[in-house]
Amino acid sequence: MFRKISLLTQFIFSKLFGFRSKKRLEKLKGSEKGKSCYIFGDGVSLKYFDLNFFNDKDIIAANHLMIHDLFPSLNVKYYTFYEPFYFYPLIRKYGKFLFNKMFLTVKNLMMTNEKVVFFSSVTNIPLVGIKNLIFLSENSFKSKEVKDLTRRFNCFEGSLRLQLLIAIYLGYDQATLVGHDYTHSPSMAGHFYEYGKGNYSNHDLWNADFFEDVKKKIKITTLTIDSKSNRLNYLKYPKEKVSYKENTAIISSKLLNKMNTFSYYKIFR
Repeated sequence: MFRKISLLTQFIFSKLFGFRSKKRLEKLKGSEKGKSCYIFGDGVSLKYFDLNFFNDKDIIAANHLMIHDLFPSLNVKYYTFYEPFYFYPLIRKYGKFLFNKMFLTVKNLMMTNEKVVFFSSVTNIPLVGIKNLIFLSENSFKSKEVKDLTRRFNCFEGSLRLQLLIAIYLGYDQATLVGHDYTHSPSMAGHFYEYGKGNYSNHDLWNADFFEDVKKKIKITTLTIDSKSNRLNYLKYPKEKVSYKENTAIISSKLLNKMNTFSYYKIFR
């Protein structure tokens, strides 16, 4: 039911607010042709990395990377925060409605990072007026470069799918995944803003068919700490540079306290 409401809302709001975003999106098509980029997730492996190590290429970031202390120093050019209906005082997660103390913080960070192009769901109407924002719906990408992907897969299901779709649309021909720990073998579950080192798991079948199609369009490598990847090319982060930092060392206490209102995250011990 919620899925149907989301699709209907996307259709209505895209008609009302989508024209400007459509034009801006069309101008970006192929603008990064032939370049390489990093695609950042929220994975717990980010706690082991010095993020300044990644400033030699453009970065496509997602979700809550902006609360990391080092975010202002990163070369983030594009940023996806797609989650539908996120920018409201109440949000629906795992079948429950929860108070959202983060939406105004995230909105303000979007407004202050004027050089970053943000992408979000057209359902997030409170973001109207942010000049560096492009609203997206599930019908936004119709170019031949990505049409077969959007026809076969829901590319708006999970941040990595959307980030890769955008990377291909922009023309990048190589992407290194950083903090997308489900692509590791064994994988790691957890987020950099949560307490602890995460838990090892197995996600070898996660997005398997999607990756096979994407690899025909863009060269993908995933960055690991001490593991490998059974589905993608992988590189190991230089061992001498590995240095674990707890979430309290890389995120302000004010932001951690706000994140702690989401009961499904383990923010503190």
